[in-house]
Amino acid sequence: TMASDENRWPILLAVIVPTFTVTLAVCIALIFTHRHYKRALTAADYIIIFAMFADAISFALITAGVGRGFGKHTSAIPNGTADLSTISNLLLGALLAGAISSGLARISIASRLLRLESICWKRLILWTIIVLQILSTIAYEIMQPFQCKDRITSQSRVSERCLDRQQVLTSSYISIGICSLGDSICAIISICLIYPLSLPRREKVLVIILMMLCLLATVCGIPKIYYVRTYNQNTSDPTWELIPETVFYEVEQGLIIIAACAPSLKRPVEKALKWLGLP
Repeated sequence: TMASDENRWPILLAVIVPTFTVTLAVCIALIFTHRHYKRALTAADYIIIFAMFADAISFALITAGVGRGFGKHTSAIPNGTADLSTISNLLLGALLAGAISSGLARISIASRLLRLESICWKRLILWTIIVLQILSTIAYEIMQPFQCKDRITSQSRVSERCLDRQQVLTSSYISIGICSLGDSICAIISICLIYPLSLPRREKVLVIILMMLCLLATVCGIPKIYYVRTYNQNTSDPTWELIPETVFYEVEQGLIIIAACAPSLKRPVEKALKWLGLP
């Protein structure tokens, strides 16, 4: 028997609030670092600022959903169908804004590498990643609202032809696959770029670690696939069941934004390590 006062929203907020706070702090640090060292913001920096803005929208919409009952058992939501419809709209908006956020962050990483890479075939790969990421994000934005069965209300948002679960799943797999492949390729290219440089070993290791943070976002894609695949479309408790998947979506967004900002924060990180007494 489900307890009416049971809820998962504290777990959700306990994860996404610190994640968003750290992500926002890193993005602000990026801007102030450029100002402090009198460096102009690049196209990649502006892209990541827009990504942070989209992430803030996603965070705000999920928080608003929690206020309406997202994270509680569906049977315990006071206004029933009306609140479920609102939660559904808020969650859809959060997912769409989140997809734009993570897509822009990945484009920013590839754009930053393009400025450093001169080898033609590597530049072609980076441009391919950017184009695929743009197409993948657009496809996600188009397909999500056209599901035949909304995961919160179990109703279709469109009166005309809609997309069945298998089509939506296939789209999700392709999108996650493109993101994971792009993250891995960007990490490999960053190592190939940094390793030959005549920098002290400590600096090389630091820069490589910072540029490979995107792989942590790829790791988040694994449980995300699991929850998307195993979600019971006929569940009577969607506002409870969707919490784990939402957590991983939000964490992935934060990690990829931090990864996109990280290379520009080498000097502040070095100073912080020295202040902590680390070599």
